Amino acid sequence: MKKTSIYQKIAPIYEHPANCLFYQRIAESLCQLINEFAKHKLQSIHHILELGAGTGLATQVLRRYFPRADILVTEPCLEMLKVAKEKNISKVKYLVLKAEDAPILRQKYDLIFGSFCYHWFKENTAMRLKKCLKPAGLLAFSIPVNCADGVLGNRLLIKIYRALKTHYGLSLKPALNFKRILKEFTDFNLYYRLLSFTETHPAHTWGQILRSRGSWQCLFGKLAKEAEMLWQEYSTKNEIPLKWHIMLLVGENNEKIY
Repeated sequence: MKKTSIYQKIAPIYEHPANCLFYQRIAESLCQLINEFAKHKLQSIHHILELGAGTGLATQVLRRYFPRADILVTEPCLEMLKVAKEKNISKVKYLVLKAEDAPILRQKYDLIFGSFCYHWFKENTAMRLKKCLKPAGLLAFSIPVNCADGVLGNRLLIKIYRALKTHYGLSLKPALNFKRILKEFTDFNLYYRLLSFTETHPAHTWGQILRSRGSWQCLFGKLAKEAEMLWQEYSTKNEIPLKWHIMLLVGENNEKIY
């Protein structure tokens, strides 16, 4: 199942209250990192390309930090983009577009921004995106990564993985590997940090929340439904904490200005 078809199905539940808080918190942290890394050049950011914008939750945060910039909001799923348009964010244009196809755009941007979407892109997309940046332009992404810890929700996900591995030979994708992700940005002057926080929700709502974020599909691929069923089976406590680890990174195009 392709990412676009996944989000066609979950678009109606994407803006679950827990998701709104989740996505905007991450986008806020990413914008703060941009501010910290490139405070000297914030006034020169006039044109922004947002990738994987979903329903515009991060776009709202991006607009607050860059009130005067023109933003091209892109998302491969039309249904998600329709919801984003309903937010009526000023000075924004919308385009159905995959991140990997961004180089077809003629304009070069001061900032390319993507919150919690890079893990869906094809490998080495960062190198392709470099063609869309102005010299000394910035790209910024927030990317979930795998980190070992003892939080109950994370232990349940590991238990599910082991069960599916035993029955189906499932192997985890390297997409969320910290070192592998950093290698894709070696051609940028890079600044990054790890954002970690814990969410706690009733066991019976976690399934829907993770489904609406595409987490089951991202982690378990074709076995997403089986993984969600095992979660419900293994969830014996009412309130379950789950810890997220998000890599926040800002890269500067090291192409020289002539």
